[in-house]
Amino acid sequence: LKPFWLKPFWLKCGRCDRAMALRSAQGAWLGRSMWARGRLPQSGGFAPAPPPLAPAAGCPSVPGGGGSRSSSPGPRSALLNPNASATAPSRCSSFRRLSTRVPRQEPEQPRSRIVAVDRRVFNYERKLTGAARVSNWRHALDLLAEMSAHEIAATDGCGSAALAALTRASLWLEALGAFDGLRRAGAHLGRSSRNAALGALARGAHWRAAVAALAEMQRGPPARPSADAVSYSAASDACARAVQWEAALALLGTAVACRLGPTASTLGAAMHAQARAGQWQRALLMLAWARQEGLSPSTATCNTVVSSCAADLQWERALALFRQMEADGLELTPISYNTTLDALGSAGQWLLAAALHASMRGHGIAPTAVTHTALVAAYGRGQQWSAAVAQLGQLRADGLQPDIILYNATATACAQSRQWRAALALLRDAPRRGLALNVTTYNTALAALGSGERWEAALELLGEMRASCVAPDRVSLRLAVAAALNGVAMGAALACLREAEDLGLLGSSHRVAAIDFHSMQLEEALVSMSRFLLDQAARPARAGAEDHVLVVGRGTNSPSGERVVAPALLEMARQELQPPLDVSFDAVNAGRMRVSVDSIRRWAEAVPCSQKK
Repeated sequence: LKPFWLKPFWLKCGRCDRAMALRSAQGAWLGRSMWARGRLPQSGGFAPAPPPLAPAAGCPSVPGGGGSRSSSPGPRSALLNPNASATAPSRCSSFRRLSTRVPRQEPEQPRSRIVAVDRRVFNYERKLTGAARVSNWRHALDLLAEMSAHEIAATDGCGSAALAALTRASLWLEALGAFDGLRRAGAHLGRSSRNAALGALARGAHWRAAVAALAEMQRGPPARPSADAVSYSAASDACARAVQWEAALALLGTAVACRLGPTASTLGAAMHAQARAGQWQRALLMLAWARQEGLSPSTATCNTVVSSCAADLQWERALALFRQMEADGLELTPISYNTTLDALGSAGQWLLAAALHASMRGHGIAPTAVTHTALVAAYGRGQQWSAAVAQLGQLRADGLQPDIILYNATATACAQSRQWRAALALLRDAPRRGLALNVTTYNTALAALGSGERWEAALELLGEMRASCVAPDRVSLRLAVAAALNGVAMGAALACLREAEDLGLLGSSHRVAAIDFHSMQLEEALVSMSRFLLDQAARPARAGAEDHVLVVGRGTNSPSGERVVAPALLEMARQELQPPLDVSFDAVNAGRMRVSVDSIRRWAEAVPCSQKK
């Protein structure tokens, strides 16, 4: 058997993960030297040894260690710096006398640490990197388990590759568990692994844990790698995903103070957080600051800011930012056009939306289904229902299949123009296209029928909705009630209100305790009184509640100057309704009427729905 000092040695830098092989004369020299000095480790790593007498051909220079271990650059830095490798042999020539013993001086902050590494770890690191490249997280976990079974300590490259494979597969919880397991196993986890763990925290929007991990990297011992720009970018991304724009802005300031920023990633994360939180003003200011710093924000960041402006109906700023993106030479994606179209559509700027859609086609960007939906919404708010229906046909000409969202948007455009026939035609056409109708589709058709005073068709559609196993919601029943009241169908309206009450869709918080009639005309006051009674009958007040107050005025707004509304309401309450309601005038103010809540309850319970007309 060969002595162990004649076997090849594999060394690895504990800070930069650069590996080197000490073969033949180098390995023999290093083994004999460390054997003589009693510095061979029992387990783990060993300190740097003096350089070899003559570097072998094809092998990297051995870092110097026989002299003083001060913090000044020496032969060791020649290994860590690829550009300085040519000067290493000349420096090593001054250490030919092995008998020279210089007292060791431990620096306060060592520049690097050399550890002994099993040569098999490099094969595992290569396999883990390949698994991370294709997001094969199962193979990555199997490799880590195999390394643990063979008692092979994982390196920083192994840990970062395994964490990257899990994070890319959206398994951020498993990635954090793997990081914790590697740390408990005593693996040397450097900056790459810790940045990968920060990326996993960002995927899970755990911004507090990400900020804490970043602070731990900053205040850790000198042997632990400090945070870099990638670390701050990952922590800022976690804050952005959690919509914590204040924390993202604070991290950006810290990165600038540490001379690690601003970078495009940290700026983008801060702007993402501000835009998603509705702080579009701050996002625009930061965007201007980024341009002053010579940083070009990404297209995704600008798209987020445009979307924030669209949500706040700031279509002018959204369009200006889109033009600025075009002037800066950023790659405009379909998302860029869709967000700008959404901003224009929210403001009803259908002419500008149509021009932007034409420009999109002129630049060779194929519209998507979202593009057509945004354009249809713009046509709807601009009362251009025919253009919206035509856009639905254009989508089919582009080879796209419409979805139920586009049908709903087109039906809404028809309803906003009171085109109930076109809305119903779209509702009938969607099932023939293989699309399942949802509650939004029915609500859109109900709104169109209500605006067209087609209360019979609205009630029939409500029944069809129940037969299709689509449960009506609060909006459905409210639209049906409005359609019935417009058609003066009190019984049907009351039935819908009671159904909403039974389903728990309407509560006592919606009850109106007082209503003002004194500024209304006679016909309007009577219809409003009917709606008021139906609302109170469907949602009766609790026992002992105060009487309802009706403000009827003194007749000053009547054409003849006499009281018209009050006598008509009094006649309706005492004579037309059976049993009659208990109505009385206020003793202090004659322009106010009081209606007993108990009498309304008795009237609602005594009279069937079919007779309340």
